[in-house]
Amino acid sequence: ATSDLLPFEREMLGLWNNITEYIALSSALSAFDPSENFTINDTVLASTLGLQVHQPYAYSELIGLSQKLSSQFSNINNQDSLVGTDAEVVRLVRSMYAASTQMQNAPPFIIPVVENGNEEWLSIWGYLNKFGTRGLKNNRIVALQKLRTAFLTHNQSNFNEVAITLNSEKFKDAHHPDLEILYNKINLFFWAKIVLVLATLLTLFSIFYNKSIISKTGFILIIAGFILQTAGLLLRVLILMRPPLASLYETFVFVSWIIVLLGTGLEILQKKNIGKLIASCGGLAFLIISDRYVTNGDSFGVIAAVLNSGFWLTIHIVTIAIGYAGCLISGLIGHIYLLQRVFGVNEKTTRPFFQTVYMFLLIGLAFTVAGTVLGGMWADQAWGRFWGWDPKENGALLIILWGSAVVHAYRGKLISQNLTAAGAILGIPTVMLTWIGVNLLGVGLHSYGFTYSGAGMLVAVFSFEILFLVTVGILNKIQKSSRDQQSGKPGKSGILQIRKVENRLQ
Repeated sequence: ATSDLLPFEREMLGLWNNITEYIALSSALSAFDPSENFTINDTVLASTLGLQVHQPYAYSELIGLSQKLSSQFSNINNQDSLVGTDAEVVRLVRSMYAASTQMQNAPPFIIPVVENGNEEWLSIWGYLNKFGTRGLKNNRIVALQKLRTAFLTHNQSNFNEVAITLNSEKFKDAHHPDLEILYNKINLFFWAKIVLVLATLLTLFSIFYNKSIISKTGFILIIAGFILQTAGLLLRVLILMRPPLASLYETFVFVSWIIVLLGTGLEILQKKNIGKLIASCGGLAFLIISDRYVTNGDSFGVIAAVLNSGFWLTIHIVTIAIGYAGCLISGLIGHIYLLQRVFGVNEKTTRPFFQTVYMFLLIGLAFTVAGTVLGGMWADQAWGRFWGWDPKENGALLIILWGSAVVHAYRGKLISQNLTAAGAILGIPTVMLTWIGVNLLGVGLHSYGFTYSGAGMLVAVFSFEILFLVTVGILNKIQKSSRDQQSGKPGKSGILQIRKVENRLQ
């Protein structure tokens, strides 16, 4: 597995992939280039094909004569040794086969083909290999040949004319190419990040200085950021013709959108600034994280075959994403609740915060359970089994077990509200471990999301949350001891001493 490679080996593999891609790109138009391999050295065969002897031809020229070549090839008798015209026919056919096999459908993929409602993008070689002689009649193939000829002959006027033709509307037979150009040009998610940064700053300022106008402006900016995110997601749906949930990048963007949506709804209901803080900070954080998973500047990756199901992709990923968002919001609010407790905020003020922590923990747990069950149903249809202890499945189970343990412990009065909030906070690294961590393994049927990126971030999340909880625990203990001293009440050690004295007196 690639996950077992050393860093040096991974770099070498990446270099090899880059070299391979460069060779493929530099050979994109090689089907039109004359080659010595396609030189006809037999006078009879050249005459039969209507070509010049001892002159190199291009693959595209010979594929137009494939019927004549096939006829000549079929007339060859099975002989131990071939000579003359027969030998030349076999050599030429083998050269063409070797070229088509070597190039196959190497990038760039610039010719869209729609068959039975399914869209497939092919390279020049891929198109010619698939359609043979018919492929030469494709308008885009013809235009590309003319473009190459104009470039080689330094005919600028013809080059410009053909380039305009290639860019004309009649060649835009793919799904919404103008929308993809518009999407990349306006970059809605970039502007959403800018707006959410401003919203975060204004929200923090309004919390500390209690300025109504600033608070309202921050909320308006959050709404604006949400609109930008929504527009970006809708554009991706129209461009991809599927739910935008098939890659790590898309799931981070979608969960960011859900967090902004839920945070905005919470602010409308409670009007305590906590919803604004969650919407702006949480939404911004996951938009920033999503940028780590854009490959070579292109967020429109090729969808894995197993994900090519609009129905299951929608109901499973949307449900599990809402579950992730619920757990994350619960943990984020848990930080605020524990800080309030440490700094001595009265229980009347902190109670709504804990209720919100608990509510979102229940939402996250419920949707994660539902999403996991739906994922099992999808797996049963795609792979023939409901559950296979795959790393991703184990990760979802870990979230469910952790959330269930925290909820049951609280309902059974085994842990306090503070520990419940701490449990919700630990749900954040649990979710991130499932979301990112299992993809670092590069194994299992869910390994289509394999990535090297994220290990450092995962360690940082775990370290921060543990450090936060330890710090809060220490501060809480110090403050409790201080309160006990101020009120004249004995601390824990004092109570133990009193009990020992009482036992001795009995």
